[in-house]
Amino acid sequence: MKTFGVRYLKYLKGSRAAYGGSAGSLLDDYMRQGGEAHAANLPPSQKFFYARDATRDSGASQRHRTVQLRLGSAQMLSPTTANIANNNEAHPLFFSQTAPRGAGLCISLVVALKKLGIGRLTELQGALIPLLLKGKHVIAHAETGTGKSFGIALACANRIIRENINYRLHTVIIVPTQELALQYDKWLRHFCGSTQQVVQVAIESITLEVQLAKLHNIQPHVLVGTPQRVADVLRFSPTLLGEKLRRKVDCVILDEADIVLFGNIRFGRQHISGINLVDRLFRSRREEVPAQIVAASATIDGRTAQALNMWMRNDKAVRLTTSFVEHTIPQTISFYFYSESRSYPLPRSLELILRLICKQEANPRVLLFTTQEEVGSVTNQLNTLKSTSPEVQKWLRWNGKREIAAPLETLLDPEKGKPKRICRSKGDVYVKDNSSIEKLNTGLLLVGVSSHSLSRGIHINEVTHVILFGECPPASVFVHCAGRTGRMGKEGHVVLLYPPQSGRTVQQVCEAVEVPFLPGRMEQVEELLLGGDFSSVDALREVSGAKCAY
Repeated sequence: MKTFGVRYLKYLKGSRAAYGGSAGSLLDDYMRQGGEAHAANLPPSQKFFYARDATRDSGASQRHRTVQLRLGSAQMLSPTTANIANNNEAHPLFFSQTAPRGAGLCISLVVALKKLGIGRLTELQGALIPLLLKGKHVIAHAETGTGKSFGIALACANRIIRENINYRLHTVIIVPTQELALQYDKWLRHFCGSTQQVVQVAIESITLEVQLAKLHNIQPHVLVGTPQRVADVLRFSPTLLGEKLRRKVDCVILDEADIVLFGNIRFGRQHISGINLVDRLFRSRREEVPAQIVAASATIDGRTAQALNMWMRNDKAVRLTTSFVEHTIPQTISFYFYSESRSYPLPRSLELILRLICKQEANPRVLLFTTQEEVGSVTNQLNTLKSTSPEVQKWLRWNGKREIAAPLETLLDPEKGKPKRICRSKGDVYVKDNSSIEKLNTGLLLVGVSSHSLSRGIHINEVTHVILFGECPPASVFVHCAGRTGRMGKEGHVVLLYPPQSGRTVQQVCEAVEVPFLPGRMEQVEELLLGGDFSSVDALREVSGAKCAY
C-alpha cells in the first residue's frame, strides 16, 4: 500500500533550493585541498588566513570554494544515536547528540520539552548546547528553522537552573530586533519562572530611566537587548556589566551576528559599530578576563567571520555548519515567482494568491513581508477581502473572533501590571497578550504583515506560507524572510509578487541562494480559483487519503 503525496498550492509550478554538490562530495573535496594537513595542526581560529590554490580544478563551484575558505575548517554537523568520542579536532564531521539528556540538559528542562511535544533536539541544538555549557567559543552557521535561538535559550536556562549563579548579571544576549528579544524573554520565563531575576529585556519600548532602575533593583541572570539599548545601559551604568577585571559578564551571545556586528549605534556624541560594543563587553584591556563568545546566524559572510576571528584568535573556538553555502535555504521550501502585469497588478495578484491559499489550506497561517512604508496600506487592502472574497469569508465563518490581517507586533506595557501569562502550544510557547503574534499562533489571524527587517530570527509556529510583496530584498534578507516557513523539516511555501523593474534583482537573488528561477503565470492561479473544487482543501484531503496497491 502506498499513499499518494499531495502538496499545497497544487498544480502551480514551483522551485526548490538545489545546491551545487552534496555535503559528502564537498567534504571530500575540502579534505583533499593542498596544505590541509599542515592547517590541521594550527588553532582553528587561524585557519581562516590560509588561502587555497586558486588554479585547482574541482567539482565544487567557485562560490563553494570561496565559502569554504571563509568558514576555515568548520565542522559539518552529523547526527548520531550513540555516544561517539571524537577526539580528532581536525575531523570534518561533528557528531551531535539529539537526545535532550545526552546534550546535557537537566531533568526539569527535559520534562518541560516533553510537555511541548519536543522529544528530540535538532542536529545544531544537540551540538550547540553542550559547547555553550562548557564555555567554548562557538560560531554556528545553519539554515533558518534549525532552532539556533531556541537552542541558545535552552542552554541559558540550563545554566540558570544548574549553576546557581545568584545576584549578578552573567549573560548578555544581543539581538537585532525588539520582537526577537521578547521571544527570548518568553522562552526563559517559561523554562525558569516568570520573575525579573531570571531575564530582563533591554529595548527601546522601555524608557531608559525605568530600564536602569529595574536593573539596579533586581539584577537578572540574563539581559536580552538590542545593540542600541545595551550600549545605553553600558554608557549610563557601566557597573551593571562590569568594570575593571570584568568578571560579571561571563558570556556574550550574538544572535544574527552578521547584522548585530555592523549596525550603527549612538554612544553619546559618537557613533560606534556593533563590533566596538562587543569589544567593550568582551575585553578592552590586556589584563581583563575575556568572556565567552557565541555567534549564530544563517548568513555569516566574510567580514563577520573576520570580526569574530579577532576575538577568538588566541582561544580555542568551535565552528559548526550545516552547509558550505553562505546563504542557506532549507530544501523543504517551494518558491513561486509572479511578476506584475497590466492585467494583474500587484494588489489583484495578492488577492488571488490569498484566495487560493484559503481554498487549498485547512489551517492557513501567512506572513507577508514588504517595505516599512507599505505595511499599513497592504494591511488595509487585505482587510477589504472580508466583503469580496468567498474563500476568505468561509475561513472567517469558522470563528467569530478571526481577523484577516494585522501588522506583526508584540504588545508590551512594562510600567504597569505583572508579566503576561505564557501558554504552551505544539512545539513552542506564546504570550497571551492579545497581540497579532498571539493571534497568529492561535489561528485567529490569517495574515501577519511586517517589514523585511522583522524577519530576523522571529519564530511563529506552523507558518504555512510566506509572501514577499513589492521590491525584492537583498539575498541575506531574502533568506531570513523565506525561512519563516518550512522550519524543523516541515513543508513551506514562499510566493514572490514583484514589479517588472525588480525582475533582474529577483534573478540575481535566486542565483545567489541557488534557487532555480521559474516565473509563473497568474492566469493559472485564476483558473484554479474559477475551476471546480478538485483543488479545494476537501478534495485534497480525499486524494491524500487515497491508497494505491502495487
